[in-house]
Amino acid sequence: MDTTVEYQGYTIQSAPQHIPELELWQLHIFISVDDHLGIRSREFYSAVLYKTKQEADIYGITFGQRLIDGKVEIRSVTDMKTTDRRMTPRLQVRSARRFRIVRCWKGQASCSICRQADAH
Repeated sequence: MDTTVEYQGYTIQSAPQHIPELELWQLHIFISVDDHLGIRSREFYSAVLYKTKQEADIYGITFGQRLIDGKVEIRSVTDMKTTDRRMTPRLQVRSARRFRIVRCWKGQASCSICRQADAH
């Protein structure tokens, strides 16, 4: 791997691929996350080609950051990062059950359309 960057809990590794017949470089990155489930990694390519390896490397890291930020349509890595739900504090919620009669759109005190007891 050529360049590795830590970004918002993810590791972005750039490894541009050389296309000899065109003498160009293709963006190629791996994004990984290490959490309670272990290390998980995904591979990403781009159809855009670059003149130099360094240029593909720079744009690869930038592309990875945009993926992590959720700024790339269709592609995302948000599902890779999970929280350990066993460590999440639980909140107890108690609700008082109170009902009141609400006037529906036809002016009736209650109706089946509004999911109340009486029909129009």
